[in-house]
Amino acid sequence: MSKVSLYCPTLVEVSQLPTTNTKIQDVVEAVSLFRTYAEKFHKSHQDVILVMHLNRENQLLGMEVVPLHVYRRLRASEIFSGAILRNVSVITVCRYCSSHLSVPSKSDQRIALRLRKAGEILGIELRDFIIVTKNRYFSLM
Repeated sequence: MSKVSLYCPTLVEVSQLPTTNTKIQDVVEAVSLFRTYAEKFHKSHQDVILVMHLNRENQLLGMEVVPLHVYRRLRASEIFSGAILRNVSVITVCRYCSSHLSVPSKSDQRIALRLRKAGEILGIELRDFIIVTKNRYFSLM
């Protein structure tokens, strides 16, 4: 008789980051928060994706770092896995770019559309998909 492994998925908290703002009112506040934390992770990755977990009242519940793999396409499961485990109802996604161009590429537009459709199926609202550079940002929603 063969055996099959049994897994229990978990979300592991790797650190706590200080914040004075736990309610995100608009894209400007989201970008400010993303910039603050993205620069901590940007040193080890060329580009990085941060996923902000929110409730329906825009209260910040947590943030997740999703490594951006250069050699393969980003999957919706990588973006939504933490939100599913935390049982959140809203996410905002930020792609922090090393380049100074904040204009979204066709790839960014395709990813945002795929994430919006996946979120509709999962019951998790994609509030925004934001391209952020050091000095500029662009909201796709």
